[in-house]
Order: sequence, then C-alpha cells, then structure tokens
Amino acid sequence: MIGRGAGGRGSGGGQEAGEAEESAMRKQNSKFKTSFLSEEGTELRNLDCFSYIELSDFACYVLSDGLPGPSKRDPGRMAAEEILSRFQARPACSKRALRSYLRGANESFRKEGEERPEASVLLVLTDYRSFYYAGAGNVRLRLYRNGETILKSRDNSYAAELAEREEIPEDAVSLHEERQNLSAYLGQKHFHPYLSKRIPLSDSDILLLYTKGIWENLHEGEIAEIFEHSGADGEESIALLEKSLLDRHPARLDNYSAAAIYVDKVFLETDSGKRRRRRRIICALLLCLLLFFLLFLASFFYRKWRRELREDLQSYRLRMESYLELENFGRAREECEKAEKKAELLRDREERESLNRYLEALSAILDADEKFSEKRYQDAKSDYELLLRRLPYADNVGLDHIRERIRFIDGSQLVERELNDGEILFEAGVYEGARERYREAKDLSRELSYEEGKIRAEEKLTKLEKELAKQQSEEKSAAEEQAGQLVRANSLISAGDQALKDGDLLSAKANYETAKALYEKSGESAGADSLSEKMDSLSQRIQADEEEGRAALRYRQAGDDAAQRGEYEKAEENYDYARRIYQKLREEIEVISLDQRIRDMQRKREEQKDEEGQRETGDGGREGKGEEGDNGKTSGESERRETEKVSEESGGRETEKGAERSGGGEEAVLSAETGSERWP
Repeated sequence: MIGRGAGGRGSGGGQEAGEAEESAMRKQNSKFKTSFLSEEGTELRNLDCFSYIELSDFACYVLSDGLPGPSKRDPGRMAAEEILSRFQARPACSKRALRSYLRGANESFRKEGEERPEASVLLVLTDYRSFYYAGAGNVRLRLYRNGETILKSRDNSYAAELAEREEIPEDAVSLHEERQNLSAYLGQKHFHPYLSKRIPLSDSDILLLYTKGIWENLHEGEIAEIFEHSGADGEESIALLEKSLLDRHPARLDNYSAAAIYVDKVFLETDSGKRRRRRRIICALLLCLLLFFLLFLASFFYRKWRRELREDLQSYRLRMESYLELENFGRAREECEKAEKKAELLRDREERESLNRYLEALSAILDADEKFSEKRYQDAKSDYELLLRRLPYADNVGLDHIRERIRFIDGSQLVERELNDGEILFEAGVYEGARERYREAKDLSRELSYEEGKIRAEEKLTKLEKELAKQQSEEKSAAEEQAGQLVRANSLISAGDQALKDGDLLSAKANYETAKALYEKSGESAGADSLSEKMDSLSQRIQADEEEGRAALRYRQAGDDAAQRGEYEKAEENYDYARRIYQKLREEIEVISLDQRIRDMQRKREEQKDEEGQRETGDGGREGKGEEGDNGKTSGESERRETEKVSEESGGRETEKGAERSGGGEEAVLSAETGSERWP
C-alpha cells in the first residue's frame, strides 16, 4: 500500500490473513493502521509532506518539513519521493538501510546546486515486528504503549543541545530562539543524521510523527494526553489533535502535519515457522563448527606466518644497527625499509612507528649528506641542525656523524671567512694582514682535513708572495718612470714657451697641458700649480684671438653681402679688414682666400667703371674712356700691388693697424648691411 499527504488527511491499514506464507507475507499476519493530516496553517504554501509504503515484508513511513529557501521545488515532497523511491528499489529494515536511503536523498538535494532545497525529515522502517527510525532536523517521533510515552526522538538543533546539557529546561526547547538552528538536515554538505537501534513493537503500540507546526503550539503533555489514552481509532485522535491546535487560535500558524501509526497486531511466527527456524539454526551451528575448524587451521598457519615475519623483522633490524655502527646509512636505510614492511604485515604499530622514525632520520641524513657532497654546506648544515632536534625520537641515530659534519661545516666557513678577509686586505694592499689571514686559514684547514681550503690558502700565499715581489719591482719602475716624466714635463714646458714666443698659442697650450698632467701624475703639485697660472693667461689670449676671429668672420660676411649688391668698393674694404685680422692670427688659408676676393672686387669695380664710361660718351667717347679706363685700371692695380708689398714688408705694423681698426668692425658690418656710406 502506498499513501501520500501534502495538504490533506487520510488513513490506511492492513488486514489479517492467517493462511499466507509467514516468511514472505508478514503484512498479512499483522495489522497496522495509519492516519495523518497535513495543512498549510496561515502560510500560503504547504512545504510539509507525509508519505508511506507498506510492502509484504517491510514498510516505510516518511514525514518531511521543507525549509524556506531559494529553491523552486517543494523540498518536503522531494525528500519523501527520494527516500521512498530508494526504499522501493531495495526494501529493507536495518540501520544500514536507514543510512543508505537518507544519504542518497541528501546527494540528490546537493546536486541542485546553489538553489538546492533543504528539509527536516523523519524516516521509520519496520518489518511488522520491530522498527528503526532516523531523524535529521526537528520532525519529532513519539512511541506510546499501555498509556505511557516510552520513546521520544531528539531534535537536531542547537536548542536541543542546550537542553541536553541542562542549560535550559526541556520544555523550553519548543519556544527557544535557536530551535530552528539545525545541526542536521537534508541538503547539508556534511550530513550526519541520527540513526536509532532496533526497537521491538508490541500490540496496541502507537507511533506518532509530527512537525514543528504542532509542537511549537501544543505542549508535550497535551499531545501525550490525546494519544496515551486514545482508543483504536487513529482518525479520531488526529482530529482531536488538530482541534486542540486550532483552539489555541495562534496569530501565526506554520505548516502542521501529523501521522499516527496504530499497531493493532505485530507479526508472530507459527509453529511451522518455528520448526523451520530450528532447522536453520541447526544448519547454522554445523556451518559454524565447520567455520570454527577452518578458522583454527587458518589461525595455526597465521601464527606460524607471523612468527616467521617476526624473525625476519628482528634479522633486518640487527643488520640495520650493524650498518649504523659503520655509518653506512644507505645500507642501513635499505634494511630499515625491509623491517618496516615486515612490521606493517604484522600490524605491529609500535614497531612500525619506531622503524618509521629511524627511516625518516636515515633519509634526512642521506639527503643532508648529498648536499654536503655537492658542497652546499649551508643547506646541509640546516638539515643537520634540524636532525639534531629530531634524533632523540630515533635513538640518536648517526649523532656523532652529524656533529662531525656540523663541526666541519663551521670550520670550513671560518676558513672561507679568513680567505675572504685576506682577499679584501690583499686587494686593499695590506699584504702583511692578508698573509696572516691566509696562514690562519691554512692551519685550520689542516686541522679539519679540509684539503680544498688548504690548497686555496697555499695558492693565495703563493700569489701574495709574487705580488709582493711584483710590487717592489713596480715601485722601482715607478720611481724611474717618475724621474723620466719630470724630465719630459720640463722638455714640454720649454717647447710650450718656444711656441708661445712664435705665436703658436694652441701648440703652447697643448704642451703645457701635457706637462701639467705629467706633474700631477708624478705628484709634483707645485709645478702643476705654476703651469695652471701660465695656462690661465694663455687661455685668455686664445679667447681674445677667438673674438678677433669672429670679428674677421663678420667683416668677411659683410664683404660677401656688399659684393652681392654690387657694391664692390665696400666689399673690398671689408675683405681688407678681415684679411688683416687673419694675417695677425696667422690664418694663411684665409689670407690667401681673401686676397683672391679683393682682386676679384678690384676687377669687377674697374669693369663697372668702364661700362659706365661707355654709356656716357658713346662710341667715340668709349674709345677715349677705354684708354683712360685701361690706364686707370693699370694705375689701380699698380697701387694695389704697391700696397700689398708695403703690407708684406711691414707685416707687424699692418697687423697692429688692422687690430686697431677691428674695433669698428661691427659698425662696418652694420653699414654694409644697410647700404650706408658710414665706414670707420
């Protein structure tokens, strides 16, 4: 029989049938009547659901209370359907079956994702002689027998835990603010429902299942009053329970559901069934005897096998200890691993833990030794020091070896420091201090048998001795070189003085700078200071020449501008001023270039005069003028040549005159640019 209720009421029951096969038709030889109700109260939606299935040998009753949440599904109905579908697939009545049905339902809830439903649930399984129940949440169960309450389920809530610790009265759980704070419910990640043991049933027992909509509004005593003294009519008791609830007229009434299972008759075996059961018991005893004999044989061989394992274990352990004395940690670890496998087969926890500590220590020693062999001394030292703290738990295995390695590492680090300090002193030129450090490093390396450090110290000592010999040779060479540099510096100063007399200022400056550098390199600061003063004076003269050079450039530019305008006389005068300055500055290339330009201006000026004369006198006059022009040109050229000759003969006087006239160079440039007749 299958019954469901999610908003309504109903009843159902089995009937007696003594003719049926007892082992397969327990339901027909028992009488269970079920009455239930489920209403929404003042809520808009009823999330409670009661469902049950009564099969030939087993029955399953489920009352669920859906918790409000984001899920669009009805969590109460979903819980009942998930549990009953699993019961129908594999019907059973055991604690294991309870766990299987509830876990399967919880997994289905969890698969819904973030919008998964949640529900309180109470599940009852029966074989019509006894029952098991499981609870997750705050749906309650009561068992009434002969007018007394003999079983109460316990809520999975924080309020129930407070009552169990006697921090609040048990009657206060129904109204406590933490009654909805559940520790177990369907949809939970870590799901741990309450599972009961087997509970026998008797005739006239009443099982009552009800949700929080009832127990929040009715006292336990009122509910017990109804069912402890009820008759055989479950529907009447359910109706009376609902009437008592509604008579309270609560302002807010949650969904309320209740199911009463009246056990009028439990299943009892007949005489034929008892005989079959006795035959099964005899067969079982014979089978047990056979199994006992087989177990005896197995135990005999098992003890023999364990004895051999124990002997092998002791043998491996003794060999491990022998290798430890020889500090052969690799072979010791191999024997320890073999011994640990034997201890694991023996399930000897204490021996296995002891060997495991040995194995960890040996593995750590070998790892540290590997780093030591790779000369990763700092990493190896860290591992050795960590091992020292752990060794007391492994009988101080390899203690002397580890201490010796740490002493070696500390000593080698000291050797390295001495060598590094010696190297610093060596680089700084403190050779005696470096020699002392190298000797200390050599002595310590010999004490530690640190061959690498000893060899390096000897190499550095050899290098130091060579450097000392080299230094002495260099000092001698430096003294000789210094003397040579002073001689060369004096020679350069003489050459600079001569260049200065000759007017070659740049050569003089170059010689003075080289001589100054040699003085500074030789440590002759007085000579360098004297040259600095002379070079400052020379620099001023060079700067003055540069100013004159810029003035000459302006004259030349003014001459170019005048030539472009056809003012050849003005161009000639500017070129002449520029030439005189360049001649003073000994710029021979510029002087030659300007001479050429002056001649060009003179030629163009004469040509210009000839053209003008021809235009004035016509053809006849042009001939006379031509002769005069030729005479004038010849006369002008003669005068120009005479002037150049005088300039060459009296170069010093012309230079001074040009320098005096160069003061008005800027005015001449400006006049040339504007076409004015104002010349200096």
